[in-house]
Order: sequence, then structure tokens, then C-alpha cells
Amino acid sequence: MYCRMVWGHLKPGGWEDYERYYHEKVFPLNDKVDGLLDRSILRGIDGEDEAVSLSTWDSMASLKWYENSNLRKQFADDIQTNYATSWSYITGEYWVRTFQVVNVTRYEEAI
Repeated sequence: MYCRMVWGHLKPGGWEDYERYYHEKVFPLNDKVDGLLDRSILRGIDGEDEAVSLSTWDSMASLKWYENSNLRKQFADDIQTNYATSWSYITGEYWVRTFQVVNVTRYEEAI
């Protein structure tokens, strides 16, 4: 398995628009993306303007296909409007990293 992590610094007050975009546009298409196992968005607790999109993939081939897809490019174009800009010529402050999952431990929630 592989994880793709996209970290970004949102424009001040941009979290609600970012979260709404994911709920309205991204999450509904999750089941149509081959190899995507799950997707989460995370909100920074030290700074509310930090956001992470974390997706887990069954194979590197699936992840690479998605990275090169028109769907991902459309999501990226849309979501960049929510990232803060440090300089006028930069569209936003963010980075993308890929990780191999080497261990997963799941715990049942205590009842």
C-alpha cells in the first residue's frame, strides 16, 4: 500500500470552503477511482489554516495513474484557489509526498 499526502497552508478563514469542496466534489467520486482505498482530510490544530489530504492506494501503479489523471488535475486546479499565497507569482504554499505503508495496526473502538 501507498499513501499520498498533500499538505497546504490555506488562505485565512478558508477551511470551510476547503472542507465543503471535498464533501461536494471529491468524496462522492472516491468509489470511481480504481485502487483508492480511503481518503481523509485533516485540519491543523496548531494553526487552523493548515490542511492535509491523505489518500491510501492499493498499488503504486494506481497512485501514479491517479496523479497523471485529468480528474486529479481538475481537483488540483480547483483546490489551489483555497491555498494562501506568499508572493503574487506563486499559486499557493503546499507540497505533495508519497509514502510506502510498511505497517498497519488497527484497534477496535472500546464500547
